[in-house]
Amino acid sequence: MIQSLNSTISNRYDPSIYKYYQPQKLNNNNDDCDKDKNVEMKNMAGMKFKGRTQVYAGSSKVVTVRKVYRLSDICIKVLMNHVNKIYEVGDLPYFILKPVFAKCTVQQLRRIEHYNPQLLEETDELWRDFCEKDFKNKRMDRNRFYSWRDFYAHLVDEREQKLKSITKNINTKQRQAIPERKTQQLDAAKTPREIRRRQERNFTNSSSYGISATTNKTGMKAPLSTSLTQISKPKPAPLMKRLLQIRHGKFRR
Repeated sequence: MIQSLNSTISNRYDPSIYKYYQPQKLNNNNDDCDKDKNVEMKNMAGMKFKGRTQVYAGSSKVVTVRKVYRLSDICIKVLMNHVNKIYEVGDLPYFILKPVFAKCTVQQLRRIEHYNPQLLEETDELWRDFCEKDFKNKRMDRNRFYSWRDFYAHLVDEREQKLKSITKNINTKQRQAIPERKTQQLDAAKTPREIRRRQERNFTNSSSYGISATTNKTGMKAPLSTSLTQISKPKPAPLMKRLLQIRHGKFRR
């Protein structure tokens, strides 16, 4: 069987068979296709395009992802955006959630510590950052304070006491500067009739005082003309005076 396979292989690859072999020429179908395409392009160039050309402006909307994030990194980023909704963290270690706690405010960190007391010993470095940020010139005394958390609470209380004392001093100074208002009761409004009566009373009192003052040592009283002002009668007009004289003359006749 092996000899027969060798004989067939030798007959198939005999060089005498390929002595007069000539390769066939390739079909010119590809050249014809290229010619047809060139003709179509020339025809399209001569035609007028009636539609609107699309113009692309602005930045490209294609989103390219340069880096594929891990699932843990994505979860940490979501937690950082929703710190207000974090309460109990369970058995998660501190070093995993440290980037989330670093974004917390004082109130948020206190809430998380309230629900997770196992984190109190490890969040001291975060309270140190709060002290250095809010109270730059303050230094903690290790003999008085056990942790940075207690030191921060002490500084906040001290600041509130100072603000209260300052506001109290300002209020006392303002009260001293404003004079006290006194209330006085006014008499009732006087009518013209009462004013006239009072004037008449004053006139009679002054006239009696003038009469008594004019008495001599001998007890003789001075005449009233000296003490009282004479009431002068109104003089009539010249024409009225003339008419009165004529009238009196007629009655005499």
